[in-house]
Amino acid sequence: MLKLAVESQPYLTWALSLCAGILLSAMDIRFRRIPDVILAIWALASIIIAALLFPGGILARFLCSGISFLAMALFQAWKKNGLGFGDVKFIAVAAFNLGPFHTWLMLICAALLALLYYVLFYLLYLFIGRRLGWTALRQKRIPFAPFLSLGIFLTLFAPRAFP
Repeated sequence: MLKLAVESQPYLTWALSLCAGILLSAMDIRFRRIPDVILAIWALASIIIAALLFPGGILARFLCSGISFLAMALFQAWKKNGLGFGDVKFIAVAAFNLGPFHTWLMLICAALLALLYYVLFYLLYLFIGRRLGWTALRQKRIPFAPFLSLGIFLTLFAPRAFP
């Protein structure tokens, strides 16, 4: 039973990341906030799963999470109108679960998806919305947690679906 649990450990943390990502995305879309309580529960559950099932790699996970947190916090401090601090914490907890390689792939996917979303909605506003008076399409800020969640999903499952 323990062997099965150790072999499925990455899938447990990945499933936990996807579930937390969906919940946090919904909160970010609706309220433009990422609740610390949900992030703390996600982080604590991730630490417990990693400590129980894969204790040898927990230091590397904390290191990856810490580096990601510092890098994103510096970026957030430099670009005040960009990333929110909830997104920084989201990335740090996701980095603990995903590891360094998957974390950077997640960030690249999330950034490209957010850029594509923004460009499409801006073009839709320019060509259609302005003529019809749709001011709702002219968003200046968009929630980033949904794109981070999509980045987690694409990073983890797209390479397995298309080998």
